[in-house]
Amino acid sequence: MSDSALREAYAAMQGGDLERARLRLRGLDSPMALHLSALVEKRSGRHQRAAELFERAGAGDPHNPEIANNQGLNARAMGDHAAAVEAFSRALAVKPDFASARQSLSRSLVALERWQEAEEQAHALLAAAPGERKALYTLASVRLEQGDAEAADQILSRLIARGDAAPAIHFVRGRAKLELDRLEDGISDLQKAYEQAPDELALRTLAGVYWMSRQRQAFDTLLARAPAPLGAAVADMLRQSGEPDAAEERWRQIPDTHRDTAQAWRVKSNIHQDQGRAGAALEAAERAVARDPADPVGVDLLASAQLMCARSHEALETARIMRARQPLAQNWIALEATALRQLGAPEYEHLVRVEEHVRAYELPVPEGYDSLEQFNAEFAAALDRHRRFSFHPLNQSLRRGAQTARSLTSMQDPVVRAYLAAVDGPIRAYMSQIGRDRDHPLSARNTGEYTMAGCWSVRLQGGGRHVDHIHPQGWISSAYYAELPEETLSGDSKAGWIRFGQPPFPCDPPLPAERWIRPKAGTLVLFPSFLWHGTEPIYDGSSRVTAPFDLVPA
Repeated sequence: MSDSALREAYAAMQGGDLERARLRLRGLDSPMALHLSALVEKRSGRHQRAAELFERAGAGDPHNPEIANNQGLNARAMGDHAAAVEAFSRALAVKPDFASARQSLSRSLVALERWQEAEEQAHALLAAAPGERKALYTLASVRLEQGDAEAADQILSRLIARGDAAPAIHFVRGRAKLELDRLEDGISDLQKAYEQAPDELALRTLAGVYWMSRQRQAFDTLLARAPAPLGAAVADMLRQSGEPDAAEERWRQIPDTHRDTAQAWRVKSNIHQDQGRAGAALEAAERAVARDPADPVGVDLLASAQLMCARSHEALETARIMRARQPLAQNWIALEATALRQLGAPEYEHLVRVEEHVRAYELPVPEGYDSLEQFNAEFAAALDRHRRFSFHPLNQSLRRGAQTARSLTSMQDPVVRAYLAAVDGPIRAYMSQIGRDRDHPLSARNTGEYTMAGCWSVRLQGGGRHVDHIHPQGWISSAYYAELPEETLSGDSKAGWIRFGQPPFPCDPPLPAERWIRPKAGTLVLFPSFLWHGTEPIYDGSSRVTAPFDLVPA
C-alpha cells in the first residue's frame, strides 16, 4: 500500500496536483515518504514546513545524499545559507561526485562571502569535468562575486560562443557586463535571459536595472507585458517604485487562479501598509498566513499590521512565537520590542537601550593616509567609481540616491581595503563595551570575533533619505560617513541625521524616534541590527556619502 501511495503521490506532485500528493502521503512516516512530503511543501512555497520534514527524513536516512541536497536547496530558498552549506556538505560527504550539490554549495558560500571556499568548490567541479558547462558557469559566478567581472565575462562568452546559451548563462553575463559599465550589453543579456525563461528573478532583475538607470518607459513596458503568473511580482515592484495606488490597480488585474495565493496576499498587505490602511493591511496579511502559516514573510506582515491596528498583545504573541522558531532573525526582535513599547511594558527598556547600544566613534586614520580628511576625499571618489547606477534600487530602504551594486568586501580597490581594515578597532571596542550578558539578544551572541556579512555605499541626493528599517540577517549594523552636506553639520533641522526607534509603519499610538545622532565626516555609528533606524531627508542639493556594513558573530 505504501509503495503504491508513494508512486501516486510522486505522479501527483509532478503533475502539479499538490493537494492530491498530500492526501496520498497522509499518515506515511518512512524517510522516503517524509522526503516526498518535504518536496511537496517546498514546491508549494511552504519552506518552513518543508524544512521540518527534511529534518525528519534526514534523521531517518542520514546517508541519503538526495535528502541532504534537497534540504540544502530548501534552506537556500529561505535565505539560510549557513544551513544550506551544512546540508550540501553532508550530501557531498556521502556522494563526492554529486555535481549539482557541489555547484549549490559554491553558490551558498558566495552568498556568505566565503570566497576562497567557493572558488575551491568551483575548481573541484572543473577538475571532475573540464569544460563542462555547469563547472564553468559556477567558476564564472564566483569570479563575478569576487569582483573579477572581466574574467566572468570571458568565461561565459566562451560558453555562449560554443552554443551554450542557457538563460542562466546570459543572466550572469548580463550582470558581469553591468559591472564593467557596459550597460547596453548587460541589458541585452538580461533581456535574452528573461525572454528564454520569464521567471520572477529575471523579471525583477531586468526591471531593477531599467529603474536604476532611469529608463522609466522600458520599466513600465516590461511590467505591463509581464505574463499573468508574475502579476503579484509586478504589483510589488509598482509599490516599491512609490506608486501603491497603481500597484493596487495592477493587483486587481491578477487572474483569479493566481490572486488567491500567499504571495499575492502578502503583496496586497504591503500595498495597504504603504497606503496607511491598517485594517485592510491586516485583513490581507491574515489571508496570506491562512494560505501559508509557516511563511515568515507573511507572519512578519501580520505582526506589523497588528501593531498598526493597536492589537499589541496579538502582535507580541506573534513575534514571540516566531522569535522562538528563528531566534537570530532580527525582525522578530524588532517587532517584539515595538509591541512592548506600544503596551508600555517595562521589558522594553531591557530590550531597547538606545543610549547604551548606539555608539559613535571617530574612524582611526587608515594606514597610508596623512589625515581623515584626505582619506574621506579619496574614499568618496573611489565609491563613486564603483556606483554603477544613478537611482536607488527598488527593494531597499534608500530613496532618491544611488547604491553600490555589490559588497565592498569583494573589491580589491586599495582605499576600500584601507577602510575595511580601519573599522576593526572601533568594532572591537564596541563588542567590548556591550559585554556578554546572556539575557540580551545583542550581547548574548558576542564571541569577541566577527565576520562582515556585507558592506555597501550610498550617495543621497537632494530630498534623499532612508526610510526606517532593520537588517534582518545582521547582528551589529553601522553607518560610516565619508561626505556630508553643510545642512547636516550646522543648524537644527536634523537634515541628514540618523534616527533610531521609529517603526516604518504608522502605529496607534504613534511611536516617534527616541534618539538622533548628528554625524560628521569620519563618524562610524554602530548599533544593534534589530533597532529601527532611518535618515532625516537632506534638502540643500548636496550629497551625503556613507559606507554601512553588517556584522555577524564569527
